[in-house]
Order: sequence, then C-alpha cells, then structure tokens
Amino acid sequence: MKEIKFRQPIFMQDKFAYWHYWGFIKDNEFVSPCYDPKTAKETSQRFIGLQDKNGIDIYEGQRVKHWHEELFFKGAVEGVIQWDDLMCAFCVEYESCSQLIAALDASYAEIEIINPEGPPE
Repeated sequence: MKEIKFRQPIFMQDKFAYWHYWGFIKDNEFVSPCYDPKTAKETSQRFIGLQDKNGIDIYEGQRVKHWHEELFFKGAVEGVIQWDDLMCAFCVEYESCSQLIAALDASYAEIEIINPEGPPE
C-alpha cells in the first residue's frame, strides 16, 4: 500500500514546536492526528509522494527551490507546493506562473525544500 501521510504543526504557547506525522505511515498502520479530526484536516499538509534532491519527503505548502532555464531566464527560482484543482495535480506555484511537478521531469531531481522542518508558512 502506498503511504498516505500528513504532517500537522503543533504549537505550544502560541509558538511552533514540531511536526506531528500521521496517516497510514508504515505496514498499513494508522497513526492518528493530534487534536480533533476537523482541526487536523484544516492544519495538516499532505505528502505529495515525491522527495527532494536530498531524499526528504515533500509536503503540500512547503517552500521549494530549483534551477530553471528558459529562453529569457536562467537561475534559481522558489515556489510553494500547492494542489491545483484545475490540473488535478500538485504544482509548484511561483509568483508569475504554475508548473506541474510532472512537467519538471528534467529538473525534478534538483528540487530542494527550503527549511524542511521549519514552521508552516
């Protein structure tokens, strides 16, 4: 079975403390979210099924960077992983455009998470 997992930010005294990982993590075992399911659904980030160039799982809402080359632009770009209902896929959402993760085949291996264990943005 494919891992279906989420991460939920846990705050203590109104400050980010750590991530709680939950879902069907290993061997078909279900790990429960913290707090009530409604709060968990509203605050959790979904695992998108891919890892960055350092082997770290990528979650929806994380800030990533990668090398991008086009006719008039060449350099490192940053964006946020988001679900796109129209495309029915996770995308890297940039300030000026969106690109499907699947469309990044050549540069996919170069995607890197910025601050992987840091607080949610």
